[in-house]
Amino acid sequence: MEADKAKAAAETAAAEAAAAAEKARTTAEAAAAKAAADASALASRQAAEASFKAAMEAKKKKDQEQAEKHKRDMLARKEAFEARFKHVWGTSATGLSIVSMTFPHDHNADDAIKAAFANSLSAEIHESIEVN
Repeated sequence: MEADKAKAAAETAAAEAAAAAEKARTTAEAAAAKAAADASALASRQAAEASFKAAMEAKKKKDQEQAEKHKRDMLARKEAFEARFKHVWGTSATGLSIVSMTFPHDHNADDAIKAAFANSLSAEIHESIEVN
């Protein structure tokens, strides 16, 4: 009987040792799997951050190029405008000229007004019809 008890105790101890070894092995495998997953996640996160930084740098560069192009375009438009209308303004003192005209027909007045604006002779015209 004692031999059976000893044998049973030995089998129990062997089973417990095997269970402990299996638990240790699965724990080690789980830890290794977790470490691998963490490393993979870290690498993925770092790659995403690097990609984001590269995209942001490209966007900043594109925005800067667009801003510079806009400045050049606006400067070119300003120069074209100044070249076209330089004769309209000058460096002399501005003054006010008042002209009063009477026309026998409305269409004559309209033609004179159109010609004054077309030749940049006038900036503002007031019409008044007074019949005496």
